[in-house]
Amino acid sequence: IKALQDAPSHGFLPTAFGDPGTLAQDDPGHARLKRAAVAYARAMHGQAIPKAQMDKSWGLKRPAYNPEQDLDQALAQDRLDDWLKALPPPYPEYEALRGAYVRYLKIGAAGWPALPDGAALRPGAAGPQVQALRQRLAVEDPAVGQAGADQPFDEALVQAGQRYQVAA
Repeated sequence: IKALQDAPSHGFLPTAFGDPGTLAQDDPGHARLKRAAVAYARAMHGQAIPKAQMDKSWGLKRPAYNPEQDLDQALAQDRLDDWLKALPPPYPEYEALRGAYVRYLKIGAAGWPALPDGAALRPGAAGPQVQALRQRLAVEDPAVGQAGADQPFDEALVQAGQRYQVAA
């Protein structure tokens, strides 16, 4: 259930494999939970996209994978936790991407500070637009920091804007 609850951190919808909170309720033999675990394993192995929808120009063939057999084996050997942990791609780049994705989900949920309408900002400008820009850039760039409302559009803010543009 915990792995299914954590599925959104891998880019899946929260209920892509059923409602994790109710999967174990009234489920003799854990049939629904097993189906959800198998669907999760398939998705983690890239089998969530129907074969007909895969772009043929990629030329990649999916390796054979039988999640039902793997799950049954993991359950028989009492290594379900190890099986679940081995499902995501084992690459540091994947974990970095996943971490960034989760971070942006949190930022999106909290909402980005909106910039008020006004004239184009230039170094030396001050006011609510500059303060809003500083707040928005600070969400992603801790070097920006928060400044007082009267802090002008200074060189540090120019550099933060340039770092943002390079990263975007």
